[in-house]
Amino acid sequence: MGMFKNTQKISSITFRPKNSCHNLCPLGQLYCDELAKDGSKPLLPHYTNQFTIDFVPGEFVCDYIDVEKWIDQNLNNETLIIEDCVAMLFDYINTTYKPKWLQVESFVDDALHGPVKVTRVTESKEIL
Repeated sequence: MGMFKNTQKISSITFRPKNSCHNLCPLGQLYCDELAKDGSKPLLPHYTNQFTIDFVPGEFVCDYIDVEKWIDQNLNNETLIIEDCVAMLFDYINTTYKPKWLQVESFVDDALHGPVKVTRVTESKEIL
């Protein structure tokens, strides 16, 4: 886990991971399976999370490459709904780096449904 001390007293960071996070939606799979029963060509419910991470660092700032590696190793190509991807990434950053405030957002515009933005923000009781 890479991190460095926030000696510069950075007050806010917005990070957009470089690599996309591709997932298979279990809810979409049920929908696709139902459609395929009539003999039509089956659809694949793949989608791409485009994450934005906003945070107020605490004592440490994360190594952005480590966060990208975590996404690739723990979320990418998994069968998860968008909300689970956001929650898992939020929990990882919040637990590992302990920011003073955190917001994790995913924008998805290539799913079977219309564009969706899912956001989780630090609640007041979560603030350290």
